[in-house]
Amino acid sequence: MSIFGKTKGTELEKTIAQLAQGEAIGGAMYYALAYIAQKQFGLDKVSNEFIELGNQETNHGAFYAMLNGRYPTDEKYFWQMVRRSEERRVGKEVCQKPNIKENVI
Repeated sequence: MSIFGKTKGTELEKTIAQLAQGEAIGGAMYYALAYIAQKQFGLDKVSNEFIELGNQETNHGAFYAMLNGRYPTDEKYFWQMVRRSEERRVGKEVCQKPNIKENVI
């Protein structure tokens, strides 16, 4: 049984979206703290702990986004989203092949 989209269109959708946003913000905060701990203070062990906390927060945000059906599960739309994401990340010239799946997998 998939959790994808279980809260979409329900009274919980708005709350779940807020939770997803809060987790994403929390993840960014922990990653920033990790960077500061390592770069400013040389605290590698503390930095690693913050990275782990950031990973957990980001994972929670993804869970909530899945509950609200925020990302496509249809293969065609999935690969379109991957292509757009890669084009923004590395530039369109890197993603010239017609089948982005070949570039990603």
